[in-house]
Amino acid sequence: ALGLDSGGLHGRDLGLGGPALLRDLHHGRFVSSTLFGAAHAAPLFLCLSMIEIQMQRIAVKELLEQAQGLHKKGELDRAETIYHTILNLDPENIGLWFLLAQINMQRGNSGLAIHLFKGVVEKKPDFMEAWNNMGCAFKQQHLDKSAGYCFERCLALEPNNADFPSNISGLYVNNGTPEKVIEWADRAIALARCHPEGE
Repeated sequence: ALGLDSGGLHGRDLGLGGPALLRDLHHGRFVSSTLFGAAHAAPLFLCLSMIEIQMQRIAVKELLEQAQGLHKKGELDRAETIYHTILNLDPENIGLWFLLAQINMQRGNSGLAIHLFKGVVEKKPDFMEAWNNMGCAFKQQHLDKSAGYCFERCLALEPNNADFPSNISGLYVNNGTPEKVIEWADRAIALARCHPEGE
């Protein structure tokens, strides 16, 4: 985790009512043990815990939908704030770290994007989109060798996708190895012919 501030945005600010209900549920646990006695407190405690988990899932889903909508509109600051709010509830969600990396890519902050993408692929090595976007971030920093490695990982995951050898070919255009440009371009053309949809 980067420890970035979430901006103080919580579920109640979005009209979800989740945190208020969770507070009521915590209070309900206390009431269950004082009013109903210890014999009945445990089942009620379990029931309230299950309701709390379900409400948290609903809150996370609605928050994520709102954040992704803002992200698509280009409202990156607001989307990022909500992504961090969700991470407070679900810190191991790899998809959220990927989305934060995407935001930094869009801002041109490729260094931080690479750091985030690395964290994603360390935990989910088959996350092709993360490898591809990390390759693009390395390319922005003119780190062609690292970019090529990322695109080759993509090709290993999707061997029929012509985009990846095409990307690798592009890395060799300005480094004085035209034979590599041709080699990878030929691979891209062959794949595109045999697998037009990347199938």
